[in-house]
Amino acid sequence: TRTLVPHLTWVKWSQNVWKEQTATLNFNNIQSPQVAVDPMGNAFIFYLNDGNLEYAIWSDANQSFDPTRTSIYTTEFVAAVHYDPIRQQPRPQVTYLDKGSVKHAFIYPESESESVIDVKEGVFSSLSMVIDANGSPHVLYHDIGEDANRNGKLDNGEDVDADGEFDEGSRNLKYAVYDAALNGFVRYTLAAGHEAGSQNSITIDATGNIHACYYDAKRLELRYLKRNLAAIWEAPQTVDNNWVNGGLNHIATDANGNVHISYLGYYGYNIKYATNRTGTWTNEIIQTTQEEDYFRATALAADKDGHPHILTIENETNYLHYITTTKNKVP
Repeated sequence: TRTLVPHLTWVKWSQNVWKEQTATLNFNNIQSPQVAVDPMGNAFIFYLNDGNLEYAIWSDANQSFDPTRTSIYTTEFVAAVHYDPIRQQPRPQVTYLDKGSVKHAFIYPESESESVIDVKEGVFSSLSMVIDANGSPHVLYHDIGEDANRNGKLDNGEDVDADGEFDEGSRNLKYAVYDAALNGFVRYTLAAGHEAGSQNSITIDATGNIHACYYDAKRLELRYLKRNLAAIWEAPQTVDNNWVNGGLNHIATDANGNVHISYLGYYGYNIKYATNRTGTWTNEIIQTTQEEDYFRATALAADKDGHPHILTIENETNYLHYITTTKNKVP
C-alpha cells in the first residue's frame, strides 16, 4: 500500500524540463498558495495553513524550502517580494484582510517577524498588490460599501478621488500607495459604484508605470488604467465590452511596456486574452466550453520577447493548463 501525504509542490521550468520540489509536508489545510520571485531570483511560496499565513524560502544550503509561520491570521492575501540592494536580501510584503479591513505587512525573514500597517478600516475584498523599485507597495482593493466617512482627513481614514474630490466609499475600486514619510498609505478612488473593481489586478513595468485592470459591473466590461511616471492616473480604457467579460483578471507587462491580460469571458464559459502590443486593444478566446462557471482561475506572465504565458484551471476536472504563443512550447 501507499500512503498519500498532503503537500505543496513548487514547479519550475528549467533547462527545457519541468522540475518539482516539495515545499511543505503533512499539512491538511493548505489554502491559497502563491509564489513570488524577486529580481534576483529568490523564490518565496506563501500559503494559508489553517488560516495562518506561512511562507517558504528556498535554501541553497539545504536544497529545500524552509517554512516559516507568521503571526498573520487571514482569509485573503496577496504577496510580492522586493530585493533590498542596501541589505542585499529579499524583503517580502503581504497585503491581507483582517476581519474585512485591509492591512499590509513588511516581513523580515532574518528575524521571522513582520511590521503591520493599516491600509484602511472597513469591509473590503479583492486585493492585489505590487512593489515598486523603492520597495513601496501599491495596493488595489474593492470597497464593499460600508465605509462612508467624509471628515476629509487622511489620518481619520478619508479617501480621495483621482480628481481630488473626497469620496463617500460605496462599492468602489480603491488604490493605496505607501508613503514612507507618513509611514502610512495615501488612498484614492479609481472607479466608483456598481461593484467597480470587484475583481482587479495590478502590475508595474520596468520604467515604473503602474498598470491595473478591473471588471466594471455597471458596464459589464473589462477596463484598464495606467498611472504614469508623473504619478497621474490616466483615463480608463475599455479592453473588452463583449457582454460580461473581465472576471478572474490578471495583468502583466513585457520588457517593452506592452500590457497583457488574461480573464474570464461570458459567465465562465470562456478564458480570454487581451493585449495592446499593436497599439490598440485586441482580444481572443483561448479556451471555451459549453458549461457556465467552468473555469475558476487564470494567471499570466509575459517574457522578454513579449509572449504571454497563461495558466488556467477547470472547475470540474481540476486540470491545470499552460498556454503560450511561443513556438518553443512547454509540454
